[in-house]
Amino acid sequence: MALTSFIIIIFAVVLFSWFKTRKEKTGTLNALFFANRKLGFAAVGCGLLFTNINTASFVGENELSYINNMSVMAWGVTSVLAMQLVSELIIPIYLRTGIATTPDFLEARYDRSVKSIVSILFLANYIINLLPAVLYGSAVAFDGLFDISEWLRIPHQATVWILVWSIGILGTLYALLGGLKALTISDTLLGFALFTGGLLLPYFALRYLGAGDWQAGLHTILSAKTEHLNSIGKPGDAVPFGTIFTGMLLVNLYYWGTEQYIVQQALASRDLATCQKGMALAALGKLMLPLLLNIPGVIAAHLYTGLSNTPTVFSKLAGDVSPPAYSGYLAAILFGATVTTFIAGLNSSATLFMLNVYRLLMAKRRRLPREQDLVRTAKRFQAGIAAIAMLIAPFILFATGGFYTYLQRSGDCLVFPSLPLWW
Repeated sequence: MALTSFIIIIFAVVLFSWFKTRKEKTGTLNALFFANRKLGFAAVGCGLLFTNINTASFVGENELSYINNMSVMAWGVTSVLAMQLVSELIIPIYLRTGIATTPDFLEARYDRSVKSIVSILFLANYIINLLPAVLYGSAVAFDGLFDISEWLRIPHQATVWILVWSIGILGTLYALLGGLKALTISDTLLGFALFTGGLLLPYFALRYLGAGDWQAGLHTILSAKTEHLNSIGKPGDAVPFGTIFTGMLLVNLYYWGTEQYIVQQALASRDLATCQKGMALAALGKLMLPLLLNIPGVIAAHLYTGLSNTPTVFSKLAGDVSPPAYSGYLAAILFGATVTTFIAGLNSSATLFMLNVYRLLMAKRRRLPREQDLVRTAKRFQAGIAAIAMLIAPFILFATGGFYTYLQRSGDCLVFPSLPLWW
């Protein structure tokens, strides 16, 4: 039943996206990368939200809430302030100057060499960190939801390889055929699904914990193991409280204001007012997300003791407490979140490569390719980096300190060197 509902929902989203984009042309870079800059506020808001969250978020944050506490929620909740600052102070500059990539702004502020360095840093981050982490997180989640390892009677590691390549190939095909327009339509549908039925998971988990009575389950988590409810992190916790007012604010400003795969959703909006409304909608979503990113991990701490493979805690909880049809519904949301982030990463990587690297090389050689040739090269580049990401992703299985810790550390190494350039 779970697999049936999953297939039906995914097929419906794909069919609707195809129907809405069947007359859209993706024969230009502007159409492929920016949907001809015609997105409405709902598309911008849902696009920003689902580009930001993916299965890695569900897996990683719930893992830390299970083994530590809810201090990790600070990443999402405090980002709302950064989002509003970016919306009011930075996005107007971007739209007024008509840039296509955030390194374009650095070129105007400094010079072309800075633009090239930051473009390469972003590309390295997306190919080595973002795309593999998204694929790995989704593989772990789906193995837990559908017990694929048990069903196929193969080791967990082999299942991760199969799922990574399956999801990666499907996401790549979707990116190549639909472009940003198809992506934002899917995001809008996923946003509706997430904030209607998606938020029922804590209810099902509490009812399961309370043996059929959700109020008894709530009483349990409020009276036992209350250290997991602590969202004010101590020095040894996932997010120490003091960092919220120092480094975390800078990181969030950097992320929402300069990350190409985030900013690109905003740059595709119709105008400034539409973009700002979209960012406000995404901020509202961020405030609601702890119900799915953190609370399930807290509840799981009362249900499972000594879980050896902690990255599977979210998928195990969802599979144990949810009715079969709802498990498929939730899996469809997770799959959509994964694919949309993966596609956004491919799309923004190709944007950076084509506009900031390939075009410059062609200009130096005094060659001016046709628009159709540029689009063909962009799609080949997307397919190439997708293959690299699919090769890297399964090896995250061997990371120490938890999946979310790996995600943050690898991101620090690749991204933070560009911070002084931004400021």
